Amino acid sequence: MSFVWPLALLGLLAVPLGALWYALAARRRPRYAVEYPNLELLASVAGTRRRWRRRIPALLFALGAIAGLVGLARPEANVLVPRDDATVVLVMDRSGSMQTTDVAPSRIDAAKEAATVFLEVVPSRFRLGLVAFSDTADVLAEPTTKRARIVDGIETLEPAGGTAIGDGILKALEIIQPLRERIRPREEEPPLAAILLLSDGAATAGADPVVAATEARDAGVPVFTVALGAEVEDPVFQMLAPDAPDRVTLRAIAETTGARFFDAPTRADLTRIYRDLGSRMGFEWERREVTAAFAFGGAAFFVAAALTSLRRRPRLP
Repeated sequence: MSFVWPLALLGLLAVPLGALWYALAARRRPRYAVEYPNLELLASVAGTRRRWRRRIPALLFALGAIAGLVGLARPEANVLVPRDDATVVLVMDRSGSMQTTDVAPSRIDAAKEAATVFLEVVPSRFRLGLVAFSDTADVLAEPTTKRARIVDGIETLEPAGGTAIGDGILKALEIIQPLRERIRPREEEPPLAAILLLSDGAATAGADPVVAATEARDAGVPVFTVALGAEVEDPVFQMLAPDAPDRVTLRAIAETTGARFFDAPTRADLTRIYRDLGSRMGFEWERREVTAAFAFGGAAFFVAAALTSLRRRPRLP
């Protein structure tokens, strides 16, 4: 947290001074004594409140003063705010290994279900695109806010062929870049764009995935990667089976572009990842002034101090 007027925080020095004055005043003996003959009756009326409860109004008042003084310094903090505009391209593996059934009912079916969940939770104002790759990469849906087109593309996915991860990234960049240039206001940053890539194997065709990731980084497009499937070792050669996901490469792609890598060995993991990503992509961290929050908090503490002071005021018959 930072402050626009940090010198205003010097006013906080008055808080410990006020606390010291209150402590000294509380220990001072009263100047006058009131005679009351029936002490037992007085005790029953006054009650047996604990001493610390008498300090609650003063404590609440002090908290209100602190919040108000901090508010005067005009604090700024990073807060989550809704994104107004974004383009996300789903890049999905449709290679032959996607028919493997270690992820029930099959990897391709689990991927389709997770992608559909993503469509449900991502903000409706976002443009979504769809790219699928096997030996080559193809655009199944240009970025659009019409979810039906993405759903139609997802339903056409059928496993066959090799794994061209790099081509999938490059094809997604091809449909992102023209859109960003067309809608970018003059002399302003282009709207957010991201790629969500899912793969269940190692690259066997097309461009080098890490080289493609470097191009995405240079374009300012993060590539979030998801490894689908269990990490199975061949018992004879003590190496990853041919249909195991290449987690090392997928992690390198994400790190190169400043994004995150996710591991989805099960169907439930995959669905959870896509659901979380869809909800998180609707917000971004932004530096904003939060003076109003401290002002409201200070006022609430002052009101609470007044109410508790009135409630605990002793009453005599």
